[in-house]
Amino acid sequence: MPICTCTTARGTLTAAAEARLAADITRIHADINKVPPTYVDVVFSELPQDSVFVGGRPGTPLLISGWARRGHPQAETTRLALEPSAAASRIAGVPQDRVMVVIQDSPDPPWRRDVYCPIRVRRRRGSTADRARLE
Repeated sequence: MPICTCTTARGTLTAAAEARLAADITRIHADINKVPPTYVDVVFSELPQDSVFVGGRPGTPLLISGWARRGHPQAETTRLALEPSAAASRIAGVPQDRVMVVIQDSPDPPWRRDVYCPIRVRRRRGSTADRARLE
């Protein structure tokens, strides 16, 4: 499941802004990667204001990090960075040059097929009784 973490200095985002941003990030990720919205997790993390710096000075950037499974076209991965950046700036009122989005590449784990397709996997491996029970 995709996870996006939004990190800010304490007080940068209101609860309402967090909810709107979470909804936009979820919609954007689901649309681009063609996954159900329930697959997308958005987490907010606030740091003390004296722990966040921009250019060596205290600042209030909005940092969004996430990952995209390896194999997506580069244009889609680029959209996964640009669209949340624009949404965050619009929703939070943070200048877009203070929004940083980092999308990391993640390999498709070998167990993924078992997690997402458990019935199909069990049918191939299971006995006739298992097949009857699952159908």
